[in-house]
Amino acid sequence: SLSLSSREKCSNSLTISAAHHTSDYNSTQMILRRGQAFAITLNFQTTVQPEDNFTFIASTGPSPAESQQTKAVFHLSEDAANGWSATQEHCEPGCMSLIIVSPANAIIGRYKLKIRIVSGNKTSSALLGQFVLLFNPWCPSTFYCIMFFRKSGCHSTAYT
Repeated sequence: SLSLSSREKCSNSLTISAAHHTSDYNSTQMILRRGQAFAITLNFQTTVQPEDNFTFIASTGPSPAESQQTKAVFHLSEDAANGWSATQEHCEPGCMSLIIVSPANAIIGRYKLKIRIVSGNKTSSALLGQFVLLFNPWCPSTFYCIMFFRKSGCHSTAYT
């Protein structure tokens, strides 16, 4: 059976802050921008097998639901052009580095990231951590949205 012993950020928080333009926020919690990748490293007590199935659940709000876009369920090596994705960067015995990307239109809020691992006939789950997901004016998809609203005459203020 496969069990998760601990987790750690692949990059230190200063690197993440610079990449996500969040260095001005004074917080102990990870602050990320939607549509932008972040890295995590998973440490295991046993060896990961090729047939092991990894499912991630990102959720926000008091009653997360996929229909409300406040809950996303996605799998490892899933390259979702319009949704959440998790891809494997590299894997060593007992250690796996992943890149996780939220969509450019993800709901902004405080998220929990969980993992569910199916290994053989055993299923285990763990909370990987929490993070705050903010609007991302540097994301190309967001830029096109802003330009569309400006050209259509609709003006709104977004907090970045």
